[in-house]
Amino acid sequence: MLPGLTAVCALVVGCGPAATGFRAADRPPLAGTVQQYREDEVEGLLQVSLTNRGPATVVIERIELAWPGFAESPVAEPAYRLAPGITADLPLALAPADCSASDDPQDQGPTAPAVARVRLAGGASVEVPLPDSPALGRAFTADCRRQHIASQVQLAFGPDWVRSGQGADSVLTGSLELTRRDAVGEVAVVSVDGSVLLALALAGDPGPLGASLLPDEDTARFPVEVRSTLRCDGHSLGESKKTFVFDGVVNLGDGEDRPYALTPDAAGRALMQTLIEDACAR
Repeated sequence: MLPGLTAVCALVVGCGPAATGFRAADRPPLAGTVQQYREDEVEGLLQVSLTNRGPATVVIERIELAWPGFAESPVAEPAYRLAPGITADLPLALAPADCSASDDPQDQGPTAPAVARVRLAGGASVEVPLPDSPALGRAFTADCRRQHIASQVQLAFGPDWVRSGQGADSVLTGSLELTRRDAVGEVAVVSVDGSVLLALALAGDPGPLGASLLPDEDTARFPVEVRSTLRCDGHSLGESKKTFVFDGVVNLGDGEDRPYALTPDAAGRALMQTLIEDACAR
């Protein structure tokens, strides 16, 4: 937690010369934290939660999340009126991770602190130190893992789907396309898994290592099937946050299984949404 209100400088980094029209002592004492909720993970967002500990309403014109783990700082311009004593979650789109900022980027983010650089209506600029946040570390390691896998192979759903069956028996048959980049030797899609509302499975017999791309192959296509899980209760239908985010596991030929998120394109999502609706129709 941030220090108490005994001094503005305890809350604001760098109490140097004031911005035009403001003295340092006039700068609002803001406190902040970084959060990431379930729906934010899907939408690629972080939330900077700002609390106004001053006596007057301030307008947040611009907010920048500065942290060495980002290749560039996430920025938003919310024009948000923050009343005294109120905490507001301000969303920022995640920036790509700068994986060179950590010695072990797939397991740990940089330890340097994060700062919210806030510009207020009227010209004041405030730097708000942010406590250590597990959300930042999780976002960093997830993106560095993704970047590493993407440098070795490309894995994506193919563009074509075929629908068969009706209602609860409906199934979409499509494909996963695995393309070699820097990986050498045999690489494989070890397994795939679905979401709360959709079951995803490799069709047929994928073999002992999974669906493999052999050392002399540059690309391969593997059939997959998508079905409704028949979770048709209101809670499941209303609360599913990652309906179209599927879990894959890949092996890059080094014996280590790595998780990889798979998401269909807009056309694929539309077909899957119809599959859910038809399966749950009464």
